[in-house]
Amino acid sequence: MSLKIQTPPPHGGKLVDLVIRDTDKAVSMAAGAVEFDIRPTRSIIDGSPIRNVYREVMSIAYGFFSPLEGFMTRNEVESVLKERRLLSGWLFPFPIIFDITEDELRKLNVKEGDRLLLRLKGQPFAILDIEEVWRFNPKDIADRTFGTPERNPEVVRRRFDEKHPGWLIYRSMGGVALAGKVHVINEPIFKDPYNRFWYPPAKSP
Repeated sequence: MSLKIQTPPPHGGKLVDLVIRDTDKAVSMAAGAVEFDIRPTRSIIDGSPIRNVYREVMSIAYGFFSPLEGFMTRNEVESVLKERRLLSGWLFPFPIIFDITEDELRKLNVKEGDRLLLRLKGQPFAILDIEEVWRFNPKDIADRTFGTPERNPEVVRRRFDEKHPGWLIYRSMGGVALAGKVHVINEPIFKDPYNRFWYPPAKSP
């Protein structure tokens, strides 16, 4: 007698897949978009790279962060920080923010409704359709993400600081957020032996 194992539905009810596999469609989507080279977040302490946003783009587009479909708006971040839930009501533990600096925003000269072509190592990688441009205080986001003794005394006895890698990542952000839906338009190729470890949710049983 064989047992049939039922696979539980993805978090959010539907697995997000925002990868464009049609080359012509990808080229069309990228046409005319403002280009931006993805850069690592660097520590405010010593300038060392501590995070690269391309991993978050991948996690969104391949469904690791389902049901999230893009980088969060101000209201979505507020909902996550206050309730640990997306605006849709689904549980989500921390803010997902695409951050740039004021100087980068001036150079890009983008606004709500514009399309950003994200480049990785000089090559087209993903599209970000900008729904909202908003500003934030990196220290406030860091403190509210992980909690403080004043706000969360039942679980936080001692204030987080730069010794905590997660707190430092948020604290080192640029202060300007670009929110909106993302699509990967140029799938990365993983070489041996790393390709055997690439197992996105769609391939999971």
